[in-house]
Amino acid sequence: MLREKYALSDRECEIIALIAMGLTSEQISERLFLSKFTVDTHRKNIGRKTGASNPALIIKFAFENNITGEHLNS
Repeated sequence: MLREKYALSDRECEIIALIAMGLTSEQISERLFLSKFTVDTHRKNIGRKTGASNPALIIKFAFENNITGEHLNS
């Protein structure tokens, strides 16, 4: 339902959870084997889709919508 409401991809939800865990774009890129540019692009798209204009608002969005790192593989 959340993905449909905000048109978030699985990867965007994964990145939201990692941001909420306190990871930087560089750390996320290393963990997901993506370029930092790709992660930054996902972050921009997340902001556009959710209205979150900065990392603090992405974290707030994550917690308000129960997007956490609990379901992520280590």
